[in-house]
Amino acid sequence: MRQTHGVEHGLPVFADKMRDRLTFPRSWESGNYTDFAEWRNQAREFFQERLLAPPPKAPFDAEIIGEEDRGTYVARRIIFNLTADSRVLAYLCIPKAAMKTGAKTRAALLLHDHGARFDIGKEKVIRPFDEPDERLTSSEQWVNECYGGRYIGDELAKRGWITFATDMFFWSDRGVPRDDPKPYPHMNPIGCNLFFLGSSLAGLIAYEDLRSLDFLASQPNVDPTRIAAMGLSVGSFRTWQISALDDRIAAGCAICWMTGVRHQMRPGVNLAGGTSFPMIHPGLYN
Repeated sequence: MRQTHGVEHGLPVFADKMRDRLTFPRSWESGNYTDFAEWRNQAREFFQERLLAPPPKAPFDAEIIGEEDRGTYVARRIIFNLTADSRVLAYLCIPKAAMKTGAKTRAALLLHDHGARFDIGKEKVIRPFDEPDERLTSSEQWVNECYGGRYIGDELAKRGWITFATDMFFWSDRGVPRDDPKPYPHMNPIGCNLFFLGSSLAGLIAYEDLRSLDFLASQPNVDPTRIAAMGLSVGSFRTWQISALDDRIAAGCAICWMTGVRHQMRPGVNLAGGTSFPMIHPGLYN
């Protein structure tokens, strides 16, 4: 009997067969490797190739455009060249003790979530200021809903950490114009168009996270051997990712992200459409 249709529930009708062929031969758990260091180097090289073309670098040329005293620490609004293509806004929290003594201390690169909430990004992990009321309200609502009412960047700063966050491409200041009421439909064409431009949304995000790490490591009070990455949901995915790509990440706190590709390739799992472009690296999952 011939095949009468090809698609069911957003999956090819032969998805089970394809899923069974996903054996991940380059993974450490495949049993194909015995030398961990050699495997790590090979896996990292293979992974980096799947990020596609890197954006060009540029001097950071950072400028502090706002500062707020928060008791034991200071929060700064900074603009800097994330790449030669993008000059962006970021938040940096610095404990006053480190500023006073000049001592180098631990730092955290904060990687915000997806959440289909695009009007805020960095504002999900560090309390914003000098922003329109609607963005401040949106930030508070999201943190109350998803982060237990606490900004993780501020909580760590209270405990002596330098914390840093900027936006993933497509979120907050790097998304669609603020007067666009429906940003979500833009993600699918952005994901597709970046492929046509020789890049990918996932690869761009990975490269920019690495560049954010470069910026954080360059700060005068940061101990470059004591940098952590931390994130929720797709921020957790980004934490796993940057920990694999760069040994400067000495610790990773990955919150609410533990699954496997094969387990997600089933009807009803919310991976279809633009929502997954931040995680799709061509040729990686096979």
